[in-house]
Amino acid sequence: GLPLCSKHALLMALHPRLGAESAVRKLLEAEQPQQIFRRIFSFLEGGDAPDVRCLVVCHFPTGTRIDNFRSVVLTHVGILQHWR
Repeated sequence: GLPLCSKHALLMALHPRLGAESAVRKLLEAEQPQQIFRRIFSFLEGGDAPDVRCLVVCHFPTGTRIDNFRSVVLTHVGILQHWR
């Protein structure tokens, strides 16, 4: 699952002082922020990533530069490799 230090880092981003500049705090403005965080943690702890054998990238906005497309895809591949 997700390392405890990663959980702490995400939760620290919600702290009014420690996470004051964190984009994660925007999630607190949601109608039901608890549901969002449960979904995030269930995804991260799900353990499905090591079983992924294929990554399908279907849509990028028209006019997206190929180097931006490549960067996003390679970042996602890197994340999956790291989880394995």
